[in-house]
Amino acid sequence: MELKLITSNRHKFEEMNQKLKGVVDLSLYNQAYPEIQADTALDIARNSLTTLVPLIDGNFCIEDSGISVEALKGFPGPYSSYVYRTIGWQGILDLMAQNPQRNATFVSVIGLYWKGDIHMFQGSCEGTLTFEGKGDQGFGFDPIFVPDGHQLTFAELDMETKNQVSHRSRSTQLLADFLRK
Repeated sequence: MELKLITSNRHKFEEMNQKLKGVVDLSLYNQAYPEIQADTALDIARNSLTTLVPLIDGNFCIEDSGISVEALKGFPGPYSSYVYRTIGWQGILDLMAQNPQRNATFVSVIGLYWKGDIHMFQGSCEGTLTFEGKGDQGFGFDPIFVPDGHQLTFAELDMETKNQVSHRSRSTQLLADFLRK
């Protein structure tokens, strides 16, 4: 079985591909499409998926994710990509500089177009923000997020460990479970 992942983010592809080996042949497919701004990653993923249906032949999926910081009332949440491009993870740390409350949640939503039907899979990972960036693995906000039960940031963890606990690994596992049926 072949499944296209619509993304220009090679890191995202590598993480998902590792988790889906033996389940489906995942291929990286770079297709530009407009992404709406909405209040949830689920809404963004669903809209992106339906926008892409007439443009892509065969089965495909997209993944949308974001980090929500409790002390910032869920910001940046579904606006994480924009926030990363404009102020980066250092900007988030600057906003949090004097705040000892560091709880955050990463959310990942995978939208799947499979045999003419749309399916959605959501995973999350609770953790805390660091006071400084650490590590050079991963991408995005990985250098400032420590998942619960760990002492290292996502950017300090090897991909195998990250793929056992991350938000994306959890949504990808739900996708894999669905595809095995």
